[in-house]
Amino acid sequence: MSDAPSNKRGRRAVVILASGEAAKAADRLRSRFDPEWFERVPPHVSVIEPFAPGEIGPDEEIARRMIEAASAAAPFDLELGGPDAFIAPALILYLSVIDDRPVRDLQARMQRALGVAAPKQRFVPHLTVGRAHSQEGLSIALSALKAELASRPECAPPLAFPVRAVHLIGEDPETGVYSRLASGPLGRPARGAAAN
Repeated sequence: MSDAPSNKRGRRAVVILASGEAAKAADRLRSRFDPEWFERVPPHVSVIEPFAPGEIGPDEEIARRMIEAASAAAPFDLELGGPDAFIAPALILYLSVIDDRPVRDLQARMQRALGVAAPKQRFVPHLTVGRAHSQEGLSIALSALKAELASRPECAPPLAFPVRAVHLIGEDPETGVYSRLASGPLGRPARGAAAN
């Protein structure tokens, strides 16, 4: 067995990282409903789903194109909504995104910039909070998540956070842990904002 470092690289993805109270709340849910992935990836909304390394190009080129595309996009605020679930291609428990248009626009922009094919499934912006091994388990988890969210005090602030950048994250093939490889600040002011 060689002690030489491995050239093997894990998957890559472009994501919006949750922040503030929304990230803390998402992590509380993820630690309960998704303990394996809770340790491997921070709370996020995927913009470009995980892809194989080299599928689009080298990391430096992906980062350059992501940063360039991000600089032409307007910053926005993202609010997480109610719980829901996917049953295909995997059994996923998630929090929806209220007003997902800015995320969809960002996804289309990144898709063009990176030369990524359109997703096979309809793109649904969301923050994953759990995975299940059976539809029955997913149904139980969804009910538990709904009950937990319903118990939040009425005066609790919405689970919202500002989106000011997108991030290229990469998986360590040895541990499965994702880390940030590059960030692309969103740069174009919203319509009607004064230019400096």
